[in-house]
Amino acid sequence: MPELHSTLTATIEQHSIARALLYQSARALMMDSQSYEAYLQTIIESNPFLAYQEDDCSLSSEDVNESRASFIEEISQEQGLQDVLLEQWNCIADEENRLVGALIISNLTPQGFHYLPLSELVTKEIPLLQLSNVARQISRLLPIGCATEDWIESLWVQSQEEPLHSEWTKIDITTFRLALQLWEKSGYNWETKSLLQVESEQELRSYLQQFTPYPGLQYSGISTVYNQADLILKRDPNGHYYVVLQTHRGVLQLNDAEYQHLLEQVEAHPDAVRWLRQQWREAGDVIAMHQYRHMQLLRVVNYIVSHQSDFLENHHHGLKGLQLQDIASALQMSLSTVSRIISYKRLATDQGLILLKKLLNRKQQHGSEVYSRQAIKNKVREIVYQYGKRRISDEKIRRLLQVEGIVIARRTINKYRHEDGL
Repeated sequence: MPELHSTLTATIEQHSIARALLYQSARALMMDSQSYEAYLQTIIESNPFLAYQEDDCSLSSEDVNESRASFIEEISQEQGLQDVLLEQWNCIADEENRLVGALIISNLTPQGFHYLPLSELVTKEIPLLQLSNVARQISRLLPIGCATEDWIESLWVQSQEEPLHSEWTKIDITTFRLALQLWEKSGYNWETKSLLQVESEQELRSYLQQFTPYPGLQYSGISTVYNQADLILKRDPNGHYYVVLQTHRGVLQLNDAEYQHLLEQVEAHPDAVRWLRQQWREAGDVIAMHQYRHMQLLRVVNYIVSHQSDFLENHHHGLKGLQLQDIASALQMSLSTVSRIISYKRLATDQGLILLKKLLNRKQQHGSEVYSRQAIKNKVREIVYQYGKRRISDEKIRRLLQVEGIVIARRTINKYRHEDGL
C-alpha cells in the first residue's frame, strides 16, 4: 500500500509540473518579442543555471545592428511627459526611491499634476512622507513644476527656482496659495501685497507670466509608442520567401558537470540541495519553452508567408483566403495554439510592418472558385472605379458580380462600400 501511495504522489507531481510547463509555453507563445524578451530576462536573472547565447536560427548580432531601423516603426508623436521625467529621474534616484518616483510619474495628468492624491498611493511599504519627498524632487526636474497638486503649486515651485527677490524664497506654499486665491477672487489688494511682498499688481503679473501654469502640456501626455517586428521577411537565392526571428539571443543551460560541482559544495545543506535541483529542473523547462516558441513561430509564419507570397510580392495586393483552421489542419496543430502564435506579432517587410493577423482572410466559395473576402472587396472597388462612385447602385454591382459567378447579397456589397469609403 505505501508503494502505491508513493507512485500516486509522483504522478500528481509530474502532472503538476507538466501543467506549469504547458501554461508557461502557452503564455510565451502569446507574447510579442519585446514582452517575451523582458519576461525571459527576468527568468534568466533569477536562475543560476541560465545564460544568454547567440541563437543560430535567427539574425546575427551584426545583421540586427545594421538593419534594426528597418523593423522598428515609431508612431509619429511628440515625446511623452512621463518619458522625459522618468529618464531624468532614473539618472538621479537612489534604489530606495527609484520605484516610488516611477509610481508618482505614472500617476501624472497631461498637465503635469497628480491624477490621484498622494494619500491614495500610500501602502504599507510606501508612507506618505516618502511620497511627498520624492514628489518634491520630481517637481524640480524639467519641465519644472510637475508632480504638484495644481497650477498654483506648480507656479510656486517655479517661483522658488527663479525668485522675484531674496525675500520671495521665504514664502511658503500655503501663503502663496492663499494670496493667489484672493487675487483671483477679489483682485490685487493690500492683503495680497502683504502676503507676497510685491509693490504692484503689474510687477506680480509680469513676474508670473514668465512661468507656465500647466508645465506638462509642452509634451505629449502619452508615452511614445514603438512597434517592433517579431519576425523579418527574407528571400533565398531562388527568390522564395522565408522568415527569421527578430531576436538573436538564445538561452544556454550550464552543463551537468558544473551542476554536479555545485551540488557537492552544498551537499551538507539539504535546503540548498533542494533549491539547486529545483532551479536545474526549471532551467531545463525554460530551455524547452524557448525552443518550442521559436520552432512553432517559424513553422506557422513560414506557412502563412508561403501561402500569401503573391500578396507580399505585389505590394500588399491579392490577399488569398486563409483562416486559422487552414493553418491548424495543414500543420497538425491545435486552433488555440495557432491563435496564440499570431496574436500581437508583427512581420517586417519591404513595405513596413504588418500584423500577422492581417495576412489571414476569410474565404467564400462561389461556384468552383474560392474567393477571399478581400478579393471580393477588390472586385467591388474595381467596378465602382470603372462606373463612378455615384452612378452605380449596390444592386447593379451585385448583378455584375453574379455574372462572374460570385453570388453575394446587396447588403453585403453596401457594407463593403462603407468599409472602404466607396
